[in-house]
Amino acid sequence: MRAILNLADGTRLTGYLNTPFQGQADLGTVQPVIVVPAGQIGFWWGMIEPTATDIAESYQRLGKTSPAQVFPLRFASDVAMADGPVEGEISGFLILEDFKTMRTRIVT
Repeated sequence: MRAILNLADGTRLTGYLNTPFQGQADLGTVQPVIVVPAGQIGFWWGMIEPTATDIAESYQRLGKTSPAQVFPLRFASDVAMADGPVEGEISGFLILEDFKTMRTRIVT
């Protein structure tokens, strides 16, 4: 579903979210993505840790030079939902460290 994502520096961008499944609207489920002319920037990496190059390329696609310009970013669905908007905040690129406990780690 279409979403609006607001970066820490006030930049407002569009992107999309996965539709919540059976009331689950956690970041691992909705996985916000920003879409810009240079490509897509996802913040949920699952169990694969992004390399320094991956992260640098994400900032470059956004036209940003530091994590402070991007994080924390806020997102909200931009389509009508029966249960109200899907919204949240992201503090960095997310890595799933433990599938059983769903423990995550943030990298910037």
